[in-house]
Amino acid sequence: MFSPDIAIRIIGFTPFLNPKNIHQHKYLRHQEVLEYLRQNQAENSPWVAIDDIPEHYPPDAPVVAIDDYNGFDQNSAKVLSEYLT
Repeated sequence: MFSPDIAIRIIGFTPFLNPKNIHQHKYLRHQEVLEYLRQNQAENSPWVAIDDIPEHYPPDAPVVAIDDYNGFDQNSAKVLSEYLT
């Protein structure tokens, strides 16, 4: 659901965890990110999540919180830029 110029830059997405085990994780989406990194042999790689539910990550996780109504806006871009520098 991205414009074509953005869609070609997307290299993957987080896997869905086993529904039988998701209740074991306090920070579900964070666990999905960690699993993605594990599956792609990138556990030590830097990463930043862009998400509309930052509560699914521990407080120290690198997350750009977006508003689910406005999406990724200029403020989000500024926060992401700060993570990338």
